[in-house]
Amino acid sequence: MRWALITPYVWLLLFLLAPFAIILKISFADPL
Repeated sequence: MRWALITPYVWLLLFLLAPFAIILKISFADPL
């Protein structure tokens, strides 16, 4: 597989999932 083509999509997924990970981390750290 060509990593030069795959890597940008991996970074894009990381940037898109980062906010959700932060929200989950906060919700678990301080549950309602």
